[in-house]
Amino acid sequence: MNSNFIEEYPDSISSEDCLRLIHQFEKSSELHAPGMTTVGYDDSIKKDTEIMVSNRMLGDEQWSDVIQPVLNALGKNVDAYKKEYTIDCGLEDISRWGLEPPGINFQRFKPGEGYKKWHCEAPCRDSSKRVLVWMIYLNTIDDKGGTDFQYQDFTCKAESGKMVIWPPYWTHFHRSQVSPSSIKYIMTGWFSYV
Repeated sequence: MNSNFIEEYPDSISSEDCLRLIHQFEKSSELHAPGMTTVGYDDSIKKDTEIMVSNRMLGDEQWSDVIQPVLNALGKNVDAYKKEYTIDCGLEDISRWGLEPPGINFQRFKPGEGYKKWHCEAPCRDSSKRVLVWMIYLNTIDDKGGTDFQYQDFTCKAESGKMVIWPPYWTHFHRSQVSPSSIKYIMTGWFSYV
């Protein structure tokens, strides 16, 4: 058990599946949008390109096939997380919760880009129902590119296929480690009370 509640699940999806997802992102340029924060667009805080993979898109054949390995890994890893912390935190006893709509946030950070400001994933009333955050790295970055967790004094390395799950609250402020020379691809989302 990890006392900081940040759990890493290496090789959650294969490198081939990661490459398929990256290819899907790049060929879907009509869906690309600038990254937003809770205060809107501000590239001094967060700069990236995103696709919000909606529940409707998950029913689309071109997306469902490439996303399925992520969904499978997510189910398996969230079950492992809940099992790990059931005694300590009572996650099994929390009222029902599930994947938060509108869907999965698929992000590309070019060199020099990132979510540079310390932030948490439940900063306001609109996000207060969040229970867990998840993220999967789709490529390995050797020159920074990971995620720094402020109060845990911990850096999660960006490694292809690794999923990370942690609490969304103020206890887990985090930010991108900006890579000066590499492109980073991630997918992320939340589990919320339903």
